[in-house]
Amino acid sequence: MKYLFLVIALFIGSVCMAHSDENFIKSDLFGNLGERDKAAILIIHFGTTHDDTRVLTIDAINAKMKEAFPGIEVREAWTSRIILKKLKERGVERLNPTQALIQLHEQGYTHILIQSTNIIEGTEMKELRREVEGLSLNFKDIRVGNPLLYAPEDYAVVVKAITEAMNQADRGGQKLLVGHGTPDPATASYAMFDYMLKAEGHPEYHVGTVEGYPEYEDALRLLKNEELIALNQDVLGLQAYVVKQMDGVYILTKDLEEVNGNTCAVAVYNSTDEERTIHLDFADFYLRGDVSVRDLFERRDLGKYKDRDFSVTIPAHGTRIFRLDGLERGERTVYEAECAWLQDYQEIKNHKAFGTAIYEDDGNCSGGAKVTGLGNRDSNYLEWHNVYSREGGLYLMSVDYQCAENRELICQVNGVVVKNVEAHPAHEVASEQIEIRLKPGMNRIRLSNGNSWMPDIDRMVLQKK
Repeated sequence: MKYLFLVIALFIGSVCMAHSDENFIKSDLFGNLGERDKAAILIIHFGTTHDDTRVLTIDAINAKMKEAFPGIEVREAWTSRIILKKLKERGVERLNPTQALIQLHEQGYTHILIQSTNIIEGTEMKELRREVEGLSLNFKDIRVGNPLLYAPEDYAVVVKAITEAMNQADRGGQKLLVGHGTPDPATASYAMFDYMLKAEGHPEYHVGTVEGYPEYEDALRLLKNEELIALNQDVLGLQAYVVKQMDGVYILTKDLEEVNGNTCAVAVYNSTDEERTIHLDFADFYLRGDVSVRDLFERRDLGKYKDRDFSVTIPAHGTRIFRLDGLERGERTVYEAECAWLQDYQEIKNHKAFGTAIYEDDGNCSGGAKVTGLGNRDSNYLEWHNVYSREGGLYLMSVDYQCAENRELICQVNGVVVKNVEAHPAHEVASEQIEIRLKPGMNRIRLSNGNSWMPDIDRMVLQKK
């Protein structure tokens, strides 16, 4: 509720806007009162028949308004005829805007500021403005504040308020915001709000209406994007891994349909506060020849591209997801440490105190992260489970690492110790090479040290001999 009041209060400061020759000029409504003048704020609500809801919403807004404007009379009026009729049948009397304005006039009030809690400039607001115009001669000055969503800057304020409030209780996933809607052309306000949410970097938010456009079903269809669901539920069930990180933009990929096949999914995530345009290098996904690109958000084919011909613009904190189909696929050669299995990984307790490995951001490392805290017991190891070789054979394996002192690691391939590697001090990333033999298909490569601490691991790179 505090966020709702915040965005409403932004529109109703005592310095308001008055008309002059079809333009707006600044005029302090409450600052120009004469000796015998009396001012009041009239808050207009649609209304509710539910007492529990009223306490949490309407009553709370009224109370906050009184706190924000001490010394100014604050009244309310409700607009829904159906709700007013039902309440009257229960013996509860509520005033409509006309009745409230007549009452204020009879009690000697001369300056009235009216603020509706309506969201858009729809039928309710237009009816309110007509009622006020018919009674305007009863007052020296009477003004109507705009609804919550009126000018583009209003939308930006509301987007910020809603997303910040939601982030405090965020459990991830998609968010569907549902408005009432209106038969008035102002229903376009909901589509504008949906657009600005995404333009401000919140693609997980969607807006629908009960009676208007976008319809609730339209928004639901976006949430039920069959292609994104299929991506999440694909038969391989592989976890995506970070291919590279470029100034806060992360590129992730995973195989689809077949391990090391010609099809993969690619997600581009912009973690920065600014829009970014990047070029996808299909070599990062080991795809060769012409590559067909399909946008899974928009569910449309974008065409065929080569090498770095394909560029994509990502809004701040936004994401795009694509399906890539190539003519050929090379073997994966780079395996980041942050994509590996850590047997003793945990975040419940202090990892340094309990001697467990953990993933850690490091801008000097290839994917922007590394694994630290490895070794010192047999179970505290790192292992890549899915090292693929089409034909098997000899490979040169380079292990990129960091350490401040001489350390050691043991390399195992498919359960067989291959080599004990001595890692020398290197604050920058250094590399040690090991010759290994892989079998056709999937292989496991483990780095461990049961007796002492290991160096921090950045990645391994494989090159077939």
